[in-house]
Amino acid sequence: MTKDILYFQQNTTFGLTERYICTLAQELDRSRFKVHVMYPDVPQIQEFALLGDLGVKLHCLPENVSSRNVLQLIPLINKHLSNIKPDLIHYNDPAVVGMIAGRMYGEAGIIMTHHTPELNRNYGWAGKMLERFAFAGHTKVIFTSQEDCCTGMRLDGMAKWDKKVIPYGIDTSLYDDEHDKQDVYDEFGIPHDHQIIVNVARLVPQKGHKYLIDAAK
Repeated sequence: MTKDILYFQQNTTFGLTERYICTLAQELDRSRFKVHVMYPDVPQIQEFALLGDLGVKLHCLPENVSSRNVLQLIPLINKHLSNIKPDLIHYNDPAVVGMIAGRMYGEAGIIMTHHTPELNRNYGWAGKMLERFAFAGHTKVIFTSQEDCCTGMRLDGMAKWDKKVIPYGIDTSLYDDEHDKQDVYDEFGIPHDHQIIVNVARLVPQKGHKYLIDAAK
């Protein structure tokens, strides 16, 4: 018997972590799972819409999901969940409102991939209370490195968290000394006396590119 799995995306930007969810939704064994993705209907993450051509069931949240009143949003998401009837909900990062709705739904296992536990989410006291409530129940939590696991458990960890470290799976052999780096310089027209800094993150201040540049200097 197939199970329904729902991938839940609350952030409204598309980066590596969103690519992670897209890859999971694309590659999951269809003989075992019916795949659903729920995401905000905003232009910045319309790559999720392409999953519909691959047999993924798409469920759009309102465009103003990040600014909408929590007391309105939680029942709305809970109504979606009651219609979808997922057996498992996989949250991409701490999607507090979505997790609370998932706990209210009560019929699905809860998984969260905690990508950036060191990030200050800048919640006020009410937001912090909601977050602790969202985190409090039994949750399988995936971290993408052992360092993130230690940080996440120190900052956010709860007694009922079942944690596991699963790396993204970057092929580090692509970056060893045997790779001919001159090909990269030539392909992009970069002078050979320049240094190349490689980072998979989006070009935004949050990602800390300044530190990489300072280190290169």
